[in-house]
Amino acid sequence: MQNNKVKALFILRLLLLMTIGAGYIYFTWSSGLNKTKEQAIKLARVVVSGLHSEDIAMLEASSQDSNKVEYLELKKNLTKFVTVQTDIRFAYIYKMKQDKIYIMADSEQEYSKDYSPPGQEYTEAQRIFYEAAGDSGKVYVADTKDRWGSFKTILVPIENPKTGMTMAVFGMDYTLSHWNYYAHNNVLLATAVILCILMLFFAGNVIMSNNIALREEKEKLAHINDKLIESERNNALLLVNLPGLVYRCRYDKHWTMEYVSDGSLNLTGYKPSDLVHNHTVAFNDLITPEFRIPVWEQWTKTLQDKSSFIGEYSIKTASGEIKWVYEHGRGIYDEHGNIEIVEGLIIDITDRKMRENEINYLNHHDTLTGIYNRRYFEMEKLRIEREQLCPVSVIMGDINGLKLINDSFGHMEGDKLIVSIAQILQKNCRENDILARTGGDEFSILLPDSTNEYAEEIAKKIEEDCAELKKSALGDVYHLSISLGCATKYNPEQPLSQIIKDAEDRMYRYKMLQSRSLHSSLLSSMKTTLFEKNKETEEHAQRLIAYSNLIGHQMHLMDQQLNDLELLSTLHDIGKIGISDLLLNKPGKLSNEEWVEMRKHPEIGYRIAMSTSELAPIAEYILYHHERWDGSGYPQGLKGTEIPLLSRIIAVADAYDAMTEDRPYRAAMSKQEAIVELRRNAGTQFDPNIVEIFLSELKDKPE
Repeated sequence: MQNNKVKALFILRLLLLMTIGAGYIYFTWSSGLNKTKEQAIKLARVVVSGLHSEDIAMLEASSQDSNKVEYLELKKNLTKFVTVQTDIRFAYIYKMKQDKIYIMADSEQEYSKDYSPPGQEYTEAQRIFYEAAGDSGKVYVADTKDRWGSFKTILVPIENPKTGMTMAVFGMDYTLSHWNYYAHNNVLLATAVILCILMLFFAGNVIMSNNIALREEKEKLAHINDKLIESERNNALLLVNLPGLVYRCRYDKHWTMEYVSDGSLNLTGYKPSDLVHNHTVAFNDLITPEFRIPVWEQWTKTLQDKSSFIGEYSIKTASGEIKWVYEHGRGIYDEHGNIEIVEGLIIDITDRKMRENEINYLNHHDTLTGIYNRRYFEMEKLRIEREQLCPVSVIMGDINGLKLINDSFGHMEGDKLIVSIAQILQKNCRENDILARTGGDEFSILLPDSTNEYAEEIAKKIEEDCAELKKSALGDVYHLSISLGCATKYNPEQPLSQIIKDAEDRMYRYKMLQSRSLHSSLLSSMKTTLFEKNKETEEHAQRLIAYSNLIGHQMHLMDQQLNDLELLSTLHDIGKIGISDLLLNKPGKLSNEEWVEMRKHPEIGYRIAMSTSELAPIAEYILYHHERWDGSGYPQGLKGTEIPLLSRIIAVADAYDAMTEDRPYRAAMSKQEAIVELRRNAGTQFDPNIVEIFLSELKDKPE
């Protein structure tokens, strides 16, 4: 009868323990998935906040986007993002047009079989994709499936900054294995804990069964202790396969180990015998110094409350490697409630911790320069206001000429300029100063405990460093230059936002004063670079000016047109500074692919001209100077008088000079041969009227 009662009680306890264990495992799985979901949503919002909505607004989700600078920049950022976040399979941006989903850009390389070109319709889009495209301010998380597989998909609508409406959607896909990674690890940990508890339960039940007849409690406890030790030895093979180490130790400052499982070697680099009774090293010595007191204090409170210890901290292994560990333990008490021993499980969570640190870094840092981003700057601004720190100075900066550099040499050169400026700013900041990139070409610095005089001194030092670096980088077409403005908060009641606005206003006033001389300097550098890259000279430019003036005067052009024609004669090929040197000076014919690249120079030149007030009046003439009278030219195939007059004039003058001067791919023609060639192409390549005017002016000039 007594045995039946013991068995029934055992079964009830076992069922209760298994129910609790199953519930704990389910809770662990759910909380792991929820944490993954929260981190994924957080990461997606960070990525969207870092995208330039103005660039996205310029794209149409069509095949024409593939040659746009905005698409290439967007494509580069998505590819870089997926390279850093290896657990994300795809990242993409799409747009809904006429109730259909079209890809704007994705993270795949163009040679990949999974690459989706801009404008490709996503025919397998599920209902959630359409809902996201019609909403704003809401993040969607859903299970999706298409020909690429099954994914957990995060969708974040992107608002148009002007209208506030959704103009596109950012999406990123996790494979199910990556999505469930943290939940699996948590379940493994929970399972290990439950297994340990079950083993202790079975061991305790065996001990209780074998000692049910004993009357004295002290003998019974001693027997239980013997059985527990025996059970540990019998289960050593099982414990060695657990993801970490199982321990039993004293409650002292050394954490003197009484028992350590074989998992110790993999986790710490020390054998169990090295740790038991502090034979070679005490476990407390493995805990990194900054965590020793916090771990002791948390354990003390845990044991006082008779609760479970759950903590994360770092240890230093036998090889000197730093690992992050997760510990789950509890105290064992005697019948009077006094602590007898501490036992638990410790596992390696270094990989998880590294991923968390990586995500935190992306949340607070600019990916290009490595300094803080706008998000972190705004957080620090709120903290400084909340703590009412005074005095605090602000330096606002804006890079000079970045758009001109991007249009002339591409965004890669522009990025180099941004990085160089960031390095100079960082060099002049103190350890507690907050330096952030708060816009494409904008930087902001918060200087706690700083007067306005100190801020002005730092701004002056930054300008000097830019000038010094310019002297040591004579080969660069551009030079480092940044407009700066300073302001200081002395009164705790002053809003910091007003101080920042004052610094911005001063910065923009300074920028206006600098802009004209800066552009002139950049244009002079570009002109020199053009002549060096294209092996053309000032003499070539002067000849073009002379030829075009002959035509212009004969056609009775106005003075402003003649001035524009002279500037066009010098800089009509300015776009060639964005073309490869090897291509420009190749001896022999160009391949089809090389011609495609070469024909981009009028559009590059147009963008450069539109970036500067000095060249804007001739931007259209630069764009169309390779159009042909019969409509077979480029870039837009204009025909006849659709081509601007000055573009037609420079086409004739430039062709004549090209034919009568030596080129890398042929010797110069004679004057008569060039005249014959001009007449032959009049009415097809050239405006026939301009050809006749030019030739009539040439006939009286000597060979």
